[in-house]
Amino acid sequence: MLIMMIFQLYNNLQATSIIYYSNWVLGTYNDGVTLTMLNVIGQGPLGTGALVMLPLVKKLGKRNSMIGGFVIGIVGCVLALTNVRSVGIVLVGLVLKSIGTIPITYVLIGMLADALDHVEWINGFRCDGFSTSIQSIIITIMSGLSAGLFNLGLALRDMWRRKALPSRLPP
Repeated sequence: MLIMMIFQLYNNLQATSIIYYSNWVLGTYNDGVTLTMLNVIGQGPLGTGALVMLPLVKKLGKRNSMIGGFVIGIVGCVLALTNVRSVGIVLVGLVLKSIGTIPITYVLIGMLADALDHVEWINGFRCDGFSTSIQSIIITIMSGLSAGLFNLGLALRDMWRRKALPSRLPP
């Protein structure tokens, strides 16, 4: 469940911040192309990743596939953060990040099903409804938390700018 919480928080932070990034960092959100390009190219590998996952999981296993995905995703995020004003570097980073999230996206629910099967094997009953409820609660809480964290980050950035650059503040 902790991995699911982290994954949902991460996905929601990305969805919240991509609009801000397109508009305020690149300054071209209003053209109708930039945000579309970032989403299509940056999330494109997730669609074809379903075809790759079965052979990958058979060869490496679920756990190792997810760990490898985490590493690739982190490399992609770090690459995207190295030069945020370069759309090319950010796109390469987003593609790597998307490739890294393929195992998590497709294997995480399978691992939850394995856990439910184990509970049934041990106790003789299934708890699908309870686990689905917990998953819905996690998604809802992480959505609100990610929006709050994003807005907190913007507020802290503005506070830092006001203290660091007092001459630029209006009277």
